[in-house]
Amino acid sequence: MWVDVDGRGLPLIPSVFVHGAITQTSATRAPSLVYPARGRGAVWNVARTAPNRTLSNLLGTQRATILALLDAPTTTGEVAAVLGVSPSAASQHLRVLREAAVVRRIRQGRSVLYVRTPLGDELVRAQE
Repeated sequence: MWVDVDGRGLPLIPSVFVHGAITQTSATRAPSLVYPARGRGAVWNVARTAPNRTLSNLLGTQRATILALLDAPTTTGEVAAVLGVSPSAASQHLRVLREAAVVRRIRQGRSVLYVRTPLGDELVRAQE
């Protein structure tokens, strides 16, 4: 994306490699702004198989998929992107899983990340 700034332009560059905005300036080139790309947490995820039927029967397919996904800290937006649902729907699923003590929230700066609890790990491990 290109934004005109004082006739010089300002390229806006999404990146999966940054966590905060980075401004680049040079005397010979136009300034640029690199920012975190949306859904960057799902970029390296391999295609996931459907969760085990027993775990799906217990939690529901989407919640079982979320539980399997949370082997690494993941944001609500990333969960929504993987499931193909709205962030509010992903948030509701995460709330139910948190109330069941199978996931927990951790704050990292301004981001809220979700990870499995030891109980969540055991549920996933038992179904592998």
